[in-house]
This record gives sequence, structure tokens and C-alpha cells, in this order.
Amino acid sequence: MSSMALTVGMSAISAAGKIKAGRAQQKLYDKKASQALLKGDIEAAQYAQMGADVLTRLNENLAALIANSAVGGGSISALAKHSEAEASREYATAADNAILAKEDAKSQAEQYRMAGDAAMQSARIGAVGTLFGGFSKARQLSPGVIKPGVIT
Repeated sequence: MSSMALTVGMSAISAAGKIKAGRAQQKLYDKKASQALLKGDIEAAQYAQMGADVLTRLNENLAALIANSAVGGGSISALAKHSEAEASREYATAADNAILAKEDAKSQAEQYRMAGDAAMQSARIGAVGTLFGGFSKARQLSPGVIKPGVIT
């Protein structure tokens, strides 16, 4: 095998390796994107559960207020309104946090996907550079065989 063929062959193998490494890196970023989305879903579900817990506590508080007022004969209106207002704020905060968790996860996933695309693009550019470098080296090793614009 001539040194020119060996040089071109080795540069082609190296270029293929760069493409393969770029694909692997892109897959890694895609997995990270999927994990980020899953994490966002889990956090959103936890916030939704917090919201449900707030409503459960509100019902318990109102039941206790009604029971106490029945025994004591007092008015529960002010305490009930306070409990409802507090529960409403806590529930709204939990709902907002669930939305924010999902949006943050989507944003992070998009950043991972963009990083994967950039890694693949970089691998392609590196592979092309390696091929051109191999051809250039082969041309230097066999100046009469490869001429610019003409392959003989």
C-alpha cells in the first residue's frame, strides 16, 4: 500500500471516528434533555400534591371551626375567611411553582438539545478538516499524483 493511500485511509478512519464521537455526545445530551423534562414533571407533580395538601388542611380547619362553633355557639366567619385566604395563597403558589418547574425543565432540555446539535456540527466540521488535511498530506507525499482540481 502506498503512503498516499495509507494517509488518505487513516484520515478517513479518523474522520469517521470524529463523527461517531459527535453522535455519542449528541445522544448523551438528548438523554440529559429527557431527564430534565422528567425531573420537571416530577417537581410539578410534587407541587400539585402540595396544592392538594393545602386544600385538605383547609377542609380540616373548616371542619374543626364548624365543630367548635357548634359547641360554643360563636361565629366562625372571620376565622373561616382567614383560613380560606391563606389556603388560596398557598394553593396559588404551589400551582405557580408547578408551572415554573415545567417551563424551567423545557428550557433546560432545549439547551441540552442545542448543545447536542452543536457537538454534532463540530464533529462534522472536524471530520471534514481531517479529510482535507489527509488529502493535503497525501498530495505532499506524492506531488505528481494529486494535482489541484485533477485526480489522476
